[in-house]
Amino acid sequence: MSPFASVLVNAHLFMPFFAFTTRLRLWALSGFLACLLAVMGVNAWRLAGLQALARDWQQAHARKDLPALESLYCWEGVDPSLRAKMQEVFRQEFEIPVQSVTAEPASKIDLFQAETQRPNLEPTGVVVVQFQSSDGLGARLIAGGSWSHPKFIVYLPAPPPLK
Repeated sequence: MSPFASVLVNAHLFMPFFAFTTRLRLWALSGFLACLLAVMGVNAWRLAGLQALARDWQQAHARKDLPALESLYCWEGVDPSLRAKMQEVFRQEFEIPVQSVTAEPASKIDLFQAETQRPNLEPTGVVVVQFQSSDGLGARLIAGGSWSHPKFIVYLPAPPPLK
């Protein structure tokens, strides 16, 4: 009898092994799909929070509502002089109409931190603002904090390096 015929004749001896392997494969595939769906769900939840932040920013900008715009930022650790400078920038931006506002996850370039600055929240996403201007003026507002209620980050001076 040829080896191939021998395997076919004795296939019943391998059936429990193949059945276990199939079940194991199904469990592994189910686990993989569950993890994939969980990651996709978390990312969708995070993006929904960023989209809500983008919508709130656009509405506050359209109303020229400085207190509403300020409430979208994390002011933890920000000194009054920096906050006053940012308020002046907000007032200047009120004069420029907005073309579009979109939300997206943070890219590696958005997460880059200069040695002289540190964020007051952990960056997680970006709101991209495109103004209606002839020179293509826009802004990438870095957001962080909780997934459901993110806030815009303010970059603070980094402490001097230890010697």
